[in-house]
Amino acid sequence: MADLYSLSDALTPAGNRYAVDGVWCDRPVADIIDAGRPVLDGLPTPKSFLLWMLWGHFPPSARACWSAQAPLYFSPNAVWDRPEDDLRCEQWAHLLPAKLAALSCGTQFADANPADRPDPGLSPESASRLEELRRRYDPDGLLHSYLAPAESTTHLGRSRRPGR
Repeated sequence: MADLYSLSDALTPAGNRYAVDGVWCDRPVADIIDAGRPVLDGLPTPKSFLLWMLWGHFPPSARACWSAQAPLYFSPNAVWDRPEDDLRCEQWAHLLPAKLAALSCGTQFADANPADRPDPGLSPESASRLEELRRRYDPDGLLHSYLAPAESTTHLGRSRRPGR
């Protein structure tokens, strides 16, 4: 475990700030590159990068913690160290993937912030089941879902609120 923590610390140095998003796609690579060119051409900092993952496809599982998957995953990762760059870097990470909406099969919750860029990460059936569980176990709505724009805690989310 110590080796894993050391590797993680080396990959994510103290002081860095991060905004990550992602889009699952099943279109031809040329279509994804054309739609994603603003992401590719507009890295907000030298530390930022794009993760392009060839995933293949796995059949969805009714009891899985996620259900949106496709053969390709396109994930902008903004990395910066100055608080004054928060909004600019968050915009790059969350707004540019919105340009891929027509190609999107959904998002991966591990990388996304659905409150800043809503994109389904669950199939309609799984989303319905989640809401059923929320009604049963949290009938008063005490727990945040972190799936709604009003629940965003980022600079990007705050910048979109009325009166800003």
